[in-house]
Amino acid sequence: MVAACSSDPSSDGEQAAAQEPLVIRASSNKAIVNFDSFSVEPGQTVKFEAPSPESLILVRVKGPEPVTVAGTLISNCPLKFEAKGGFKVESGATLDVPGMEGTRFPAGVPVVLNRQGSPVVPVQE
Repeated sequence: MVAACSSDPSSDGEQAAAQEPLVIRASSNKAIVNFDSFSVEPGQTVKFEAPSPESLILVRVKGPEPVTVAGTLISNCPLKFEAKGGFKVESGATLDVPGMEGTRFPAGVPVVLNRQGSPVVPVQE
C-alpha cells in the first residue's frame, strides 16, 4: 500500500485526502500489515482496528522513505512500526494510539501517545 490511502503509486494525493478515513481491520489479536510506503497526509485519517485493546498490529514498511504522519493516526490497540526510513511526526499531527512499543523514533523527535487525540508537536532544539 502506498500513501496510506491508496495501493496505486500513481494515485492523486489530493483526491485521497478528500476521502473518508482509511480503516485497516485486523481479524486476529496479532496481525502483520505490509506496505511499500506509508504516510498520513494533513487532513487524512488512518484508523487501525483490532479485535481487542490487548491486540498488537505490526506495520512493516518496506520502502526507503520514512513513515510520515502529518494527519491523524488512530488505533484501538498498540501498533509497532518497522520502517527502514524511520518514523517522522509532523507538527500538527495527531496520534491517538494506546502504545507503540518497539517502534524506533528518530533521535530528537518527541512523540506523545494518548487516548484523547491531543496534538503531537515536535519540539525545536
